[in-house]
Amino acid sequence: LTLVSANIEVPQAAMSEEILKNLRRASQMNVRGVVISGHSEESLSPEVQQYLRECGLPLVFINRSMSKYSYNRVLTGSERGAYQAVMHFLENGRRHLLMLTLPNHNGKTHGFEHAVREYEGDDLYSQVCTTTDDSYESCARALLDALEQDPEIDGILCCADELAACLLQKLTELGKRIPEEIELIGYNDNLAPLLNPPLSSIHVPLEQIAASAVEMILDEKLHRPGASAKTVLMDPQLILRG
Repeated sequence: LTLVSANIEVPQAAMSEEILKNLRRASQMNVRGVVISGHSEESLSPEVQQYLRECGLPLVFINRSMSKYSYNRVLTGSERGAYQAVMHFLENGRRHLLMLTLPNHNGKTHGFEHAVREYEGDDLYSQVCTTTDDSYESCARALLDALEQDPEIDGILCCADELAACLLQKLTELGKRIPEEIELIGYNDNLAPLLNPPLSSIHVPLEQIAASAVEMILDEKLHRPGASAKTVLMDPQLILRG
């Protein structure tokens, strides 16, 4: 079995060309199927979408959030993971919340905002800040802007552990005690356990996601003419530390 992933980290203008190049290479290699991650169907150009319809290859999308139902897909449960984090903050008395996110992490942002909307008290203050990249400078600047808006921030959710690591460094420089004064939660759980102090994070079951994608590629029933698209939802888990 050969799979090709089209998780292309390139500017938007070049993304379609890179994906088409990978898809054409896959067709020439006689692969059994294609897994596309990092892009939803509607984010692809009309040219790419037409190629996907005509190439005849079994396709599986790995998406962070809900999108069209045209293709089989695995949802990583980003909205659910962020929702869990906010519920944890609220259950532990945190009422001044910040989410630091990157562009195109809409599912996580929706989960954060959904949980905030469900809260029935009038003592909750929340804000979402989007930073351009995961560099220390960008994250530190976003944090300082957020603290200027709300100096009492006591719970921060980051859309990736890389952002959480940057904030941990800046918060330490500011003399904030983690997690006593500010609880900091990352996402993906790839760096969080290695930091000092170790941070809580949302664990994404990558092995299960990959296994489900492969199973759908190999399931011939899913690729017959007229077959309904299948969606598999993975449930992320909040790993608490500290």
